[in-house]
Amino acid sequence: MSNISRLTSLAAAGSGGPAYEIAYSSTAGDQLVSFSSGSISQISTINNASTNVLTYSTDGSYLITGSLYLSVYDSSVEGTLSFIGQTSVDKAVISLDMNSAKTRIATGHDAHYSATAKSGRLFSFSGSGSPGYIASLNRTEQTYTGTSTIFRPDGGRIYYGQTEYNNNTSVVAVTTDDPFRSGSSYFLPPTIPYPGGIDYGLYLPQGTRTTGMVFDPATQSRIAVAVQTSVTHQPNLYILNASANPNTNGFAGIIIGSYGFTGSSAANTYNPVISWSPDGNYIAYVLGGDIYLFDVSTRSNITLVDTFDISVETGVNAITTSIDFSPDGLYLVVGCRNATIGLVVLDHSTPGSLSLSATYDDTGTVKSVKFKPIVP
Repeated sequence: MSNISRLTSLAAAGSGGPAYEIAYSSTAGDQLVSFSSGSISQISTINNASTNVLTYSTDGSYLITGSLYLSVYDSSVEGTLSFIGQTSVDKAVISLDMNSAKTRIATGHDAHYSATAKSGRLFSFSGSGSPGYIASLNRTEQTYTGTSTIFRPDGGRIYYGQTEYNNNTSVVAVTTDDPFRSGSSYFLPPTIPYPGGIDYGLYLPQGTRTTGMVFDPATQSRIAVAVQTSVTHQPNLYILNASANPNTNGFAGIIIGSYGFTGSSAANTYNPVISWSPDGNYIAYVLGGDIYLFDVSTRSNITLVDTFDISVETGVNAITTSIDFSPDGLYLVVGCRNATIGLVVLDHSTPGSLSLSATYDDTGTVKSVKFKPIVP
């Protein structure tokens, strides 16, 4: 596991263990909670209106939430959130990420199947005040919606998992955070075609929808991509080489492997349903109603080291909506769609296995969940 030298100090007196902060968005209201010693406790309500997705900056100093508004909170003080600012967005934010320099926020949007809608946007952030709109992702030639969005860890490149609704094809597109001007508007370079504009646009097979992307936190050279598919034996999980330098004739060297598990569909959700353990050894992945741990080191054998059925273990008919590894890799937090259970925390202290550690009731549907990063 990762060598984390400092854990948060929010644990209740006498609990005997470190505490972790967890932020989650819910239809009943966004929440900040603490997890420690097998229990989850509420810290505060983030806001009164639910959001679609949220994430932390890489150092945990900011929390960013997205819906019809893009909002930023100061989370540098443990156990508290201070509102900084927000900006209105005309299409719902369904994915977002902040670059490592904490100066840019990229968003993906439900384009409502409109050829004129922008599936991605880029915003500036100065550390105070509201985010400022910079440019849109220029993909007006087809009906794309940006279902997953991540920055390359070293910044400069933005990876979009998009769906083209005319033929139900998924695309992993790479663009820059350097916009160009067309008329009076600024745009991010589109994928194909645009001379010199991008690294690659990787078209995944028919009948898929990108539902989540994540970088390998250990090497930062690989990307795991989760897709929803209704096609029998269609891969549900792709691992891509993020350091490849493909030519215009193809994508040789980009796809490290693609894996399909029992031909089932991934969870029917826009939220990220994939998380990579901090040590790089496991990918947690939602498939149907189960959570799988994929052993990265033995991927040639498609080893699924564990499956966890939330409904069976909790006795509640819950459906997984989002997952995230703790910063030390010891736990996995799970968001659920059910009116009587909101969060589940799974113990991953034994490599390759999951066991129920804590549950937390919520009156709504949890749509996005994140552990606060812990910086050594």
